[in-house]
Amino acid sequence: MEDALIVVTVVSTVVSGVATAVIAYLSYRLWCSSKRVEWLTGALESHSDIQLAIAAKEAGIELVWWDPTLEKVPSVRKHGEQRDLSRIYTFLPPSERAGNLKK
Repeated sequence: MEDALIVVTVVSTVVSGVATAVIAYLSYRLWCSSKRVEWLTGALESHSDIQLAIAAKEAGIELVWWDPTLEKVPSVRKHGEQRDLSRIYTFLPPSERAGNLKK
C-alpha cells in the first residue's frame, strides 16, 4: 500500500512538472505572437500615415498634426453635411501628446 502511494506521488509530481513546462512554453509562444502582431499593426499604421501624406500632398490638401488632449478638432459634424477636405487633421501618437511629453 505504501509503495502505491509513493508511485502516485511521483507520477503526480512528474505530471505537474510537465504541465507547468507546457504552460510556460505556450505562454512564451503567445508572447512571441503578440509581439509580431504589435509590430505588424505599427507597420500598417505607419504605411497608412505615409500613404495619406503622399495623397494629401498630391491633391494640395493641408495635413495638420493635432493633439486631441489640448483641444478638440475644429470640425462640424452633422448628418448630411459635406466634409471640408481642404485640411486633414492627423492625431499625434499617444506617446507624443502633451500629457506624456518628458521635459
